[in-house]
Amino acid sequence: MALTSKILVSIPKNLQINSFSCYSLYEVYILSKLGYNIVGFTDRYVIKEFWSCFSADKERVLKIGNQLLPSINQFTFPINQKNWALYDDPFVRSAYFLLLCNLSTEKQASCGNLINHKYFTLSYPDIKESLFNIKIIKENKVYEESLNCCNVVNGGVFNTNLLSKSESSGIDTMFFNSVELINKYKNMFEPWIIGFYRDERIEKYSQNLNISYFDSLGSPTKKEESKVWLLSNV
Repeated sequence: MALTSKILVSIPKNLQINSFSCYSLYEVYILSKLGYNIVGFTDRYVIKEFWSCFSADKERVLKIGNQLLPSINQFTFPINQKNWALYDDPFVRSAYFLLLCNLSTEKQASCGNLINHKYFTLSYPDIKESLFNIKIIKENKVYEESLNCCNVVNGGVFNTNLLSKSESSGIDTMFFNSVELINKYKNMFEPWIIGFYRDERIEKYSQNLNISYFDSLGSPTKKEESKVWLLSNV
């Protein structure tokens, strides 16, 4: 939610949002309802598949997800995070993807802890299936050059090489070399925002860049209390 909060206060609605690592339907839903045009870019097939299935038959994905919901608990949740992409039916995979994203503290299907979901249900009653265009890109492509846009990257866990995959990763995770990502963006003229989980090493590579600090719910906070750091030129 930190990236969404930053977009709402910093990016005008006449700029297209180019979103990399687009996991959360909820965040896309909020931004679209508020008038933003969003185009997603990913090298993860399972993310492309989810958006394709959701656009083709939203009600089917939501119905399956709500049927699966009673089976989710603190014991089954981590098992489902490892196995959800192994199901044969793409609509079942998509339902698991959506459900696990919504129930994860990281808002990502393959990582994070289970939230309190006692009164939770999957419901997007007025969402437009066509609200989000998504494109498959080459691995490690991290920006899209176009006019009147803002590139937004969910960088995840800060790393200095692609061989060090952390526990906050999975089949739906785009992998970036964080240092190369920052260096590629720091001289770009177009508006951009990159989000990382808090890591003190970020400061070494982000001189002269704006850094905003957010808590786990996406609210601005002090550096010492932060969970997410956003780098930007806006």
